[in-house]
This record gives sequence, C-alpha cells and structure tokens, in this order.
Amino acid sequence: MQQKQPKKLDIDSKDIMGENLTKLKEIFPSVVKDGTVDVEALRNVIGDISEPNQEYYNFTWAGKSEAFKVIKEKTTATLKPMKSDDESVDFENTQNIFIEGDNLEVLKILQKTYHNSIKMIYIDPPYNKDKDFVYPDKWSEGLTSYLEYSKLVDEEGNITSSSAEDKSVKAGRKHSRWLTMMYPRLFLARNLLKDDGVIFISIDDDEVKNLRMICDEIFGEENFVSNFIWKKRTGSNDSKNLVSIDHEYILCYTKNMDTQLNGIKKEFENYKNPDDDPRGDWMADNLTCNKTASERPNLYYPITDPRTGITYKCNPNRVWAYEKTRMEKNIREEKIIFPKTSSGAPMYKRHKSEVKSDTKPVGTLLGEFLNATSTKSLRELLNGQYFDYPKNINLIKILTEQAASKNEDIILDFFAGSGTTAHAVMALNAEDGGGRKCISVQLPEPTDKKSEAYKAGYKKISEITKERIRRAGQKIKEENPDSGVDTGFKVFKLSESNFKQWDDTPKSKAALQLAFEEYKDNVKEGANQLDMLYEVILAKGLSLNSEVIEKEVGGKNMFSVKSDGVELLACFEDEISEGALDAVIELRPIYFICLDSSFKSGSALKTNSVLRFRDADILFETV
Repeated sequence: MQQKQPKKLDIDSKDIMGENLTKLKEIFPSVVKDGTVDVEALRNVIGDISEPNQEYYNFTWAGKSEAFKVIKEKTTATLKPMKSDDESVDFENTQNIFIEGDNLEVLKILQKTYHNSIKMIYIDPPYNKDKDFVYPDKWSEGLTSYLEYSKLVDEEGNITSSSAEDKSVKAGRKHSRWLTMMYPRLFLARNLLKDDGVIFISIDDDEVKNLRMICDEIFGEENFVSNFIWKKRTGSNDSKNLVSIDHEYILCYTKNMDTQLNGIKKEFENYKNPDDDPRGDWMADNLTCNKTASERPNLYYPITDPRTGITYKCNPNRVWAYEKTRMEKNIREEKIIFPKTSSGAPMYKRHKSEVKSDTKPVGTLLGEFLNATSTKSLRELLNGQYFDYPKNINLIKILTEQAASKNEDIILDFFAGSGTTAHAVMALNAEDGGGRKCISVQLPEPTDKKSEAYKAGYKKISEITKERIRRAGQKIKEENPDSGVDTGFKVFKLSESNFKQWDDTPKSKAALQLAFEEYKDNVKEGANQLDMLYEVILAKGLSLNSEVIEKEVGGKNMFSVKSDGVELLACFEDEISEGALDAVIELRPIYFICLDSSFKSGSALKTNSVLRFRDADILFETV
C-alpha cells in the first residue's frame, strides 16, 4: 500500500528507556513480553542461579525509583535561539553554545543531536550544602516547574532554595534528594559521551562517597579512572576536629574502559650527546630497581668495569634492574656508565630512542588552585564579587588537556555556574591553536536581592555566567589578536514547544470534534519561523551549529540547513503552493519539512506531493 500522507515529524525527546528495551529484546527476545521485562526469564537466559531471596550487594535510597521515572519521561520542550547582541556573541559564526534552562530538560533535548558526540564533560554540581542546593523535589515535574521558576515572580512564587526546609530533616533525606537529582542527569550525560569520552565531576567530602556509588552504577566501576585531589586553600579555616579541610575532589570516569587520558608530555631537555654517540641523545639513568636480594636473587650479583677492572657490588636492598646475561650485553654495548672510582655507582646510559612514549601518567594530586586566587581574578574581570568559590581556569585547562584533543572536540558543562569551563576552553584554544567547542548550561537561578550581584543588575545567575564568558572572550582576543580563537557563543533558552501537543485524554464526541478543529493549525500563537526551525533542527538530530541560510524558494520563504553532509529544507509559511514544491524538488535536499496546515488547497496537493518527493528520493515530513 502506497503512503498517501507525509510522515509526521517526531518533536519529542529521545525515548532512552524505550531504546534500551528494544536493544534487550534484540538480544534476548524471550525476556520482553507485552513491552515489559520478565525478570525471571532474564535471570534464566543469563545463567543467574542465585536464590531469589538471597542477600546481595545493592545501593539504593528513598527516591531511586523516582529517578528512573524522570529518565523515562520524554520532554516536549525546545530551545529558543536568542540572536540579539545583548544575548549572543557572533551568533552566525561561533561554534560555542550557551543554554539557559534546567539541565535535566536540556539534557533530554540534546539526546538526539549530541548522542555519542561529546568528548569531555566537566561539571561542578551543588555540593549539597544548605545554601547551594537549588533543585527542589517538584523539579521532576519538568518543564512546567521550570517555567514557573524562570519567570522570577515575587518571593511567594519563586522556587529558590531547599535551604528553607526545616533543619530537623534527617541526613538520609538530604542525601536521598541530592542523589535523586543527580542520578538522571548523569544517566543522560553518559548517553551524550563519545565511546572514548571522559567525565570529570567536582565534589567535596559530603557526597563523594555517594557520587562514587552512583557513577559506578551508571558508568560501570571498571570505567573509574581516578579520584583527583586539588588544594583549594592554604589556611586552616573551617577546620574540623583540628583538621583543615583544604582540598576537594574530582571524580573521573570514562565511557569505555579502554579509553586513556592524554597524560603529560615528557620533557627531554636532560637528553644530550656530549660524547657524540652515534645512537643519539642520552641521559644517565638509574641502574637499580626497588627489589631486595631475597626477592630477586637473580638480580643480585657484582659487575666489573672492563676498562678499569674495578668491581662494583650490588646493594642487597636495591638490586640491579637487569638479570646477568642482559647486563653483560649492556656492558658490551657500552650502555653502562661506570664511575671513575670504586666509590661511585654505575648508571644506565638511556638513549632518547629507547623511550617508548613521549607522555607520562598524570598524577592524582593536581596541585594548588586556591579559591582566593580564582575569586580575585573573577572579581577583577567582572568588577565585582558575584561568586564566592569559582573554579580556577588552570584547573579546568588541565582536565581539558587530559581528555580532549586540540581540534573540534566538544566539551559540555551542564552546571556552568560562573562560566569557568567556557573561559578555560577559549583560553586553552588561544594558547595551543585548538578548535575545541564548549556547550554551557546554566539554570536561571534568581540572585539574592541583598547580594552585590543583584544590586549590580544581575537578576539571574545565568546573566552573570554570560557576562563572564563575554568579558573573558574580549580579554582573550585582546591578548591574542592573531590567534583567530572563537570567543563567541550562541544563546538558547529553554522554552515550550512552538507546536500544540495533541491531548489524547478521553473526550466526548463534541469535545473531540472541537479539539480536531483547534489542532488543524498546530502552531502556537506567537511562534516565529526561526524558533520553529531550531525545534525542527533538534528533532532531526542536527547540530545547533548547523549552517542556516534563509532564502526564497518558489516564491516562499524557506530555510536551508546543512550539517555534517545532511541538507534539510524547511518552510513554515501559512500556505505552500505547487510551484514552491516544484522548486524544492529541483533543489534535491535530503529532507523537506513544512507545516501540515500549510496545505490549504486540500489533501490532493499533499497526497500528490508525497508521491513526487518519494520519486525524487526526498524525505518529506510535516509538523
């Protein structure tokens, strides 16, 4: 039977759980029955012979089931482009993106476009202190709760902070709420990582244990890389039991256990060639290893300098690095440097050509990146102190160097805060000529009316974030005028869909007829063509950095979208003509998308168009 109607564009977010169920069914068809998993059948096919009531290791909390419900729920929200100069910087050319909105909704929206595309994620989430946890229970309600929040109404209407909760709330409740907030966000974030992607998460002592547990579950404990430590202050403030808390942690996980960090480039300045050795530059290296004579008796023996006849005994607490036959070979090849007297220690002549790698492992102690220094730098940049504990850009640069290559890799920060990650990526690109791109997501959290930020005109945290990135970019440009570094950013704001959503709740015949009439034109009042275009771009999984050209085609205003070899043509005019459709077919895009309501002349034109687009090998969809 031939298709007579164009395919309807699916503008909902990616069905993560549904796809997982489909994959499970492909592997084990017998375990999925009526759209649900038969747990007992699954136990049988994987050979789990444990007793059903047997105790086993498990990590759970009050609200874990709710976290999975949140993951399963799709969103109809979209991202609205903000092209004006007071929002974006160089919108048409930049590859950096700033998204204002709740990161849970945003992560769902990005699933189609950036699935398996992000090389590195760095986040600095709320540490679950009384004053910084701004995600209330009702946040799981999604877009509705976000829109209520983002309007920034009066104090009675604002959702501001969980700190208002009674202090008598038990610690378990506190941890549970934090875990329920973090779990779905990390679950969705993993889907965005490339197969060789890396995630870094800043945390302190309060939740590091719980964060490690949920990351082991989401990313797999085999993909744990390290718990990095960095020093945040030198003084003894906030000491607990006379122990100064002067450090914080950064947990690192990979998506694939074979993924390695980039390591640190070795310095070869100690390699020289003073004796014109034809084998090239060399340096004197240790000839012993950290084993004792009792542990490795085959490495415990004396060696003799063939030129002087002096014999050198082996240290029983630190024996030679090579067994006797290999040592004799090294001596013949003049790879051993003997001292001029018997009191010295023989050394190994290590040539640069022997070095197997030009990198060495990065240490778990990242160094000293003092909060006071970062706060001072940001205060000078913004002409005011609006963040108490911003991260140091040099710390984020180290992480970026470890996880991302210089060219084209995408770095995501969905707890953007003061904008340190975007600043660090731009600064690193200016230093090494890289082309890394950054996506920042920040909640429009209201600033305290008594704060310096509010008095300076910043009503939302996201406004400070954008201003920091804007000023950082200007400074980087001034300091590196010839670098060509991308210091712009496209701004998008989380918004309701531009299209009416069909309400499938049961209705009377009269109500159903009325709903059909209202839905004939499914474009919401106030929606403009550019907003609709970017909703379509996201629905089709194309990049927010797609090349967009507005042009006239067959007498109608249309948008040409090009992204990674895919070309899409979209028309959002109230009415489309046969002549315009003829012109589209001549252009031969891969996709053509228009409004279903634009076929004013009746179903004949639409039906005929379906056949003609199919014959032209153009994928035709309506929205």
